[in-house]
Amino acid sequence: MRIRTSASASALAAALLLTALAAPSAGAVPDLVPTGAGGGHPPGYSNPALNNGKPVVIGLGIARFPAAFDIDDRNGGVQNTAMIWHGWGYADQENAFYAEGVENCGGHMRCKGTFHVNHKYVKNSQAGIWHLTLAGSIPDGPGTLLKSTLRFSVLRKTALTVNAAPEPARKGGTIGVTGTLTAADWERGRYTGYQSRKKVQLEFRAAGSGTYRTVGRAYPDRYGKVAFKAKAAADGYWRLRYPGDTATAPVLTYGDFVDVR
Repeated sequence: MRIRTSASASALAAALLLTALAAPSAGAVPDLVPTGAGGGHPPGYSNPALNNGKPVVIGLGIARFPAAFDIDDRNGGVQNTAMIWHGWGYADQENAFYAEGVENCGGHMRCKGTFHVNHKYVKNSQAGIWHLTLAGSIPDGPGTLLKSTLRFSVLRKTALTVNAAPEPARKGGTIGVTGTLTAADWERGRYTGYQSRKKVQLEFRAAGSGTYRTVGRAYPDRYGKVAFKAKAAADGYWRLRYPGDTATAPVLTYGDFVDVR
C-alpha cells in the first residue's frame, strides 16, 4: 500500500493508520478503535466539507484545497487527523494524504485545514472516487474515533483547443471547427490526448446575440482530436465544450470568431 503525505505525518497519524489496518473488516471504517485505558471521551465530528463541495481537480504540480469540520471536544487536548484516501476500503488503500492545520483543534469550534497533493504521487488510475476520514483521540482516552465522513471526486485537469476556419468564410460555404482534448497525465508529467466516452459539443453564438446554442457533438479520437463541419450562415463565435467524465474535469474554450461575407 502506498501512502503519500502532504507533509510529514505525525506519529498519531501513523498509529491511527496501523490500528485501522489491523481491523478485521477491509471495507469498514470502525467507529471506535481501543487505544487507551482512561475514562475520557473521544471527540465528536460533524458537518464536514472538502474543497467547498467541488470536485478536486489536479493538473501538473501541487493542488491545494481546504477541508473543514465541526469538532466537539469535551475533554480538551484532542489530537486530530484528517485524511483523504483512495482504494477498495479503509484498510485496503492505494493512496492517502493528510491535511495540515487540524491537529490541535479543540473545544467547540469549526476546524479548518489544507490538503496539498502533488501529481507526482497520484496514478492516473486513481482518478475518481476518494474518501475523507476524520480521526481523533485524547491522551489516555478509551479509544480513537474513526469517522468516514464523505465521498468526493478527484479529477484530472483538462485542456481543449478550438480553431474555426476559414477566416473570413464565404456565405453558404463550409466552416470547419477543430480541437484537441488533452488531460493531465500524472504519471508522465505532461498533458496527453484524451479519448473520452463523453462527446465534445460544438456551440455557436451569432454576432449580436448573448446566447450559445449546441449545433454538433462528436467523440474525441485516440489522440483527443475532434472535427466538425458547419454551414457559414452568419458572423459569429464558435466554441467547444467538454462535459467531463468520472476521471476528467469539464472544460470550455473561448469563442473563435468567423466573419462571413
